[in-house]
Amino acid sequence: MEIKLILWTLYEVQSSAASLTKVKFRGTLRKFAIENEINILVENATDKENTVRFALINDGNDLDINLINKFLNEKYSRQITIDKMPEHESVFNPVLSKIDVNNIQRY
Repeated sequence: MEIKLILWTLYEVQSSAASLTKVKFRGTLRKFAIENEINILVENATDKENTVRFALINDGNDLDINLINKFLNEKYSRQITIDKMPEHESVFNPVLSKIDVNNIQRY
């Protein structure tokens, strides 16, 4: 039996105007993803202030990120930025809290 690992694309959410940690931001994002049948991982960053990272399955479909982008920008009145982390577009089993852990050469 062949087991295939899932590839994930990582995104980073930041804001200079709105607090993203300790305000149920992750839960809000998870709930939205569940309601819209989006597979997502969400964690607070430990290596950057007021930063939340999430990962979406890398399947070549931008529908999920477009929905999330629209939802978050409407909910937070465009006070946030959502950036794709291009160096982390195809990551197996990602760690979102501390990005440098994803370098497979570390192990």
